[in-house]
Formats: sequence, C-alpha cells, structure tokens
Amino acid sequence: MEPMVFGILFILWMETTLSYFYRIVTGSPVPTLLRYRISFMVVWVALVWSGSQADPTPDNPTIYKFTFETSRPCVCTPQLKRRIIMQDVSQIGTTQAINHNGNGNGFTEAQNNNHDLLSTGADASEQLLLPAPERLSPSRDDDQADIPPEMMGAGKSHDEPEQNEAEQSSTTGPSLTRVDAPVEIAADIPHEPDQTGQHNGKEPLLAVKRNKAEIAIVLMNRKASFFQTPEGDTYAEIRLEDHHEVWSTRSKEFELFLRYEFYQATQAALKKTDLMLTILHAETVAMFDGLKQEVGLRITRHGNAIYIDLCNPKWQQIEITPVRWRVIEMKASPVRFRRSKGMLALPHPERNGDLNHIRNLLNLDNDSNFILVASYLIGAMNPSGPFPILIIQGEQGSGKSTLTNCIRNLLDPSSVPSRTLPRTERDLAISAEASRLLCYDNVSGIKDTMSDAFCRIATGGGFGTRTLYKDKSEELFNSTRPMLFNGISDLVVKHDFADRALVVTLPLIKADNRRSMAEIKRDWHSIKPYALGAICDAVKEALSNHEDVRLDRSPRMADFTKWVVAAEPVLPWERGRFMAEYEKNRFELIEVAIESDPISLAIVEMMDRLDVKKWVGTPTQLLKDLAGYVPNNGANKKGWPQAPNIFTNRLRRVQTFLRAMGIEVEHTKSGKRLIRLWKRDAENSEPAEREKLHLAAG
Repeated sequence: MEPMVFGILFILWMETTLSYFYRIVTGSPVPTLLRYRISFMVVWVALVWSGSQADPTPDNPTIYKFTFETSRPCVCTPQLKRRIIMQDVSQIGTTQAINHNGNGNGFTEAQNNNHDLLSTGADASEQLLLPAPERLSPSRDDDQADIPPEMMGAGKSHDEPEQNEAEQSSTTGPSLTRVDAPVEIAADIPHEPDQTGQHNGKEPLLAVKRNKAEIAIVLMNRKASFFQTPEGDTYAEIRLEDHHEVWSTRSKEFELFLRYEFYQATQAALKKTDLMLTILHAETVAMFDGLKQEVGLRITRHGNAIYIDLCNPKWQQIEITPVRWRVIEMKASPVRFRRSKGMLALPHPERNGDLNHIRNLLNLDNDSNFILVASYLIGAMNPSGPFPILIIQGEQGSGKSTLTNCIRNLLDPSSVPSRTLPRTERDLAISAEASRLLCYDNVSGIKDTMSDAFCRIATGGGFGTRTLYKDKSEELFNSTRPMLFNGISDLVVKHDFADRALVVTLPLIKADNRRSMAEIKRDWHSIKPYALGAICDAVKEALSNHEDVRLDRSPRMADFTKWVVAAEPVLPWERGRFMAEYEKNRFELIEVAIESDPISLAIVEMMDRLDVKKWVGTPTQLLKDLAGYVPNNGANKKGWPQAPNIFTNRLRRVQTFLRAMGIEVEHTKSGKRLIRLWKRDAENSEPAEREKLHLAAG
C-alpha cells in the first residue's frame, strides 16, 4: 500500500506544481484540455513507477536475471513462451536446469546430484533447460524452442574431468535476482529436426521460420503447375488425388484452393495480402516459365482429333478421332479446358445411338425440319466453325422453347439455358466468352446493329473495348459461336442474317399428342446419352471423310455444308438429301428477306413489268423510277432511302439475293456512275440458280 499512497500524493503534487508554473508564465489559468493532458501524463508515470515496485502477480509477470560468474546475464520471461536466448554460451561450463510453474508466481532453488533447480507444483514437461545434452528430450511442447545440439556443452572439452558438486557450486552457482524493468527479447532459434527425423510433430515446411505467403507458395507448388495461353492469360493445372483440374489464376476457384491448402497445413486462415502475393507469384511463373497452350471452352481441336469437355467432377473428356471415340481422363489428354460459371455436365455417351429417337419427342415429324435440326447439331460440334444460326419459329403451343432447351442441354448444358437478347455488342461478346452455345428465347425482333453483331459471332469476328478503370489498356474478345433463336414472328429480315440462318417452322401440337413437361424430361433424360453417342459417331465420320468431300457448288456457309456432307454416311437419311433441304431453306429465306426490303421488292416488280427486261441509268434515275412502285412515291415511307448514295449502298447489300431471283445488277463507271439491271430467264440461268428456282417452285 505504501507505493500506492505515495503515487497518489505524487500525482496531486505534480498537477498542482505544473498548474502554478503555467499561471506564472502565461498569466492565465490552465485550459481544461491541457489540464486533462497533464493529469493523464502524471497518472501514467505514477502507475508505471508503482507497478515496478509491486509484488509479482499472474497479470504482472516478473523477469528474473540469472547471473553467472563466468558468463553474461541470461534472461528468461514467461511472455516469450519459454524461449531462451543465450549469449557467449561458450563461457558456460556447467549444466543448469530451471523449472517454473508457468505463471511467474515464484521460483525455488535447490541442487541435487544432477544440479537441478526444482520448483513446487511443476511437471517435467514445463522445464526450461539451459544447455545440457544429456537432459534434452525430443518430446517437448511445440511452442518450446529447440536448442541446437552444437550449442550444447560448448566451451567444454570431452576430455576435461568432471567437477565435483562443491566446486561447481562455488564456481558457477546461480544468483537469482529480480530485474525491475521488463526486457523484450525477439530471438528465434532455428528449428532443427531431432534424431528421428521428425520436427516435434510439425510438418517440415512449418519447422523453419517463414511468413505466410512463403508457406502458401510452397504448398501451392506441391500440387499446381502453371502455363499461359497465346493471348497471355495465365492458368494453373491442379493435381488432385484422382484427377486434374484447370483454373484461371484470377478465378475464385483458384483462390479457394490456395486458402484450403494453407488451412490444411497450418489450421489458420490466409490473409488477403498473403493470398494476393501468392497469386501474383503464380502469374509470374506462368508468364515467364510456363509453356504456351490453348485453352478450350467445351469443345476444342488438337491435330486431327476433337475433344469435348464433359464438365463432370472428374474432369473427363470425349476424344473423337477419325477411327474411334472414347472417354479419357484429363491427365491423359493433350488439351486443357476452362469452365465458366453455370456450365453443367454432359452425360456419358452411349454406343449404338440414333438421332431418330428425338423426332417424336421434340415435334420434328416433318422430314425437312428434322434434317435441318440434326444438321445443326452436327455442325455445332465443329470446333472452329463457321456456324449457322438456327431460327425456330411457330405459333403458341408448337414446342419452340422445349426444342430450344433440349438442344442446349445436349450440346452445352447450363444452369441458365436461355437468355434475353443482349443490349450491346459488349454484352454479346462477354456472353460468347462464357458460353459455347448462345440461346435466346421468345425473341420478337432483332435490331439492325445487333443483327450485324450476331453475324460476326456466327462466322468469326472480334470486339475490342477499353479495360475498365484503365486509360490505355484494351480488352479484346474474339469468339465464334453457334447460336439459336426462337420466336413467333419472322426474325430473318436482314440479308446478311438470312444468308447464315436455318429456319425451322414447327407445326402446332395437337391436343391428343400433348405431353406434360415431367414426361418429356424423363424421356429426354433416358435418350440423351444415346443421342450424344450418335453425334459422336457422326463427328467421327466427318473427321474421316472431310478431306475427300467435293461439293458441286459451294453455298454461302460452305464449311458447314462440307462438314455435314462428310458425316452423311452415318446420318438417318440418304446421301444428298441435306444439300437439297439446305438450298430449299436458303431460297425461302431469300424470298422472305426480299419481301421485307422495299428496295428489293420494288426492283423485282419493276423488272416484271418491263418489256425488254433491262434497265440502264444513273442511281438518281433508278431511285426516281423505283419510287413509282412504292406507295406515295416513297415519301415518308420507313426504310426508303431519300439520297442516291444511300440508295446505292442499300442496292449493293441486296444484289446477291436479287441474283438468286434471276435479276443481275452491275455497277459501271464510264465517265459517270451507271447501274445496269437485266433479268435472266430460268432457262438461261446458271445451274445453281435454276436449281434454286426449281426447289422454290417445288
């Protein structure tokens, strides 16, 4: 109590004295805020001084100083978790043991035949040992630092005779005194394995002093290898017990992998800063030491083989070659796939499949519709494209959405099978990067700008935009994807879009043939593995015959046509039927596109009324003559050009479809711009055009 009473009196005296001197110097009373600061400072000084004079308690651990006549002081504190730092150990020539009860309440001195200092209430596992090779036990607490064997007994030759107890007591007997001020010691003794090769129960990685980022990097390198794509994206291939996985180094899945590996090894959480350092290290290794390798999305090609990602938990793939197809593990495959959010697993394909199984289930009784849909399924399995755009039309109750969802579920299952139309080209490019098949349900119309964007995605095209939050970086997208639309009205109005489209018009399902959605899903689930197996058979056949296929004529989608023709020997229709149905479908789309375009419609009507079936003149004259075939001479008509240059550009876009209708368009420059129009008879048309007209008439 005396130090405490003295401390209170000291506080009052100091505060009064400082206030008095402040009034003398400044001539004004002490401000309230300054008075509080002075009081706090004085109280703090008093508490520190009185605490140093108090008796040791569990909350006030006392530091003891052991003095040896032949060595410098050796300091030991309970706060440092029984770690010992030694200086000039070579000067210590005896073996001493210090034992305490773990809470700093007191020590007792004693010497026995082994020169131990034993304390009451302490067990052997809590002893702190000064250098004593014969007393070192490998079964100590993990928190207790090991003392290197080379430091034990240093300064004492093995040939020297042992001193007796009395001589040791008189020469190196310890003097136990208390140090008033606490001493902070930050020293770590290297952790060395014991004679059994174990690190006191710890993993060898954790036996050496490391920061968390270094530990995470070592754990990551045990199971992961890194590579980059030609575009510079970095990926990690993770080797698990029974399979391999591939994730982007910037993905959430890779972050979770790092956190889990760190937790498994340390039972602690990995901080965000250490996690980011580990990810940056992985990206650096992938960028400068990793190999370059393509990463596919659901389907890719390597050499003369096609690989399909099943997206199952084992990361298995379907390998299709010109000879066979089979399911393989990813570690046995030369290709790697990435997976985006929402991708679902494909079924394991079954042998002896037949595409005819889907006809009755999906309202494809019409041969023409079935051939076009089956051809689209085969064409979508070509990794590089270009791809046709499948348009499914029909009135309410014709099964448009059911057919759309089943096609998506067979080619590229997703948790969100159908989406609404994207608003911008950027949205379309992002969705194309994340999905293999783009499906849009219940579409009522397509804007002109987005129609051009869809055409670029179908046949191959890129998109560039500024990287967010950066001034000079550009984000590039380059994707070629198959697409599918369904709706009630005619969606093919632009000529470029019609040139890439396959239109299937479904008939109304009669009430007697309607089935519940639960029944359809049950039957679809049973036939889907066989349908996928039939598609694999067709792709194998296409790979085998593709180089030998020679087309008599090449339509607009020549690559798609050649691919399906190569697979026709194993498809459920006779050879040559696909080309006939495809040309017929294309000509029907041309007629629809011409009917929806006022310029094309006016030219066809004018050429039918001309006696000579020819016309020559300037763009201005042609625009004026065509106005007579449009209501109100084209005035205030939506879509009718009002300037000759705009009219000329529109005419160039439709002249391909006009040629299919037997009308030739020629632009000449002989002093001034002229346009020549003439109509060919069906007898004088080219063979390809004559067949188109014949198919249209049929």
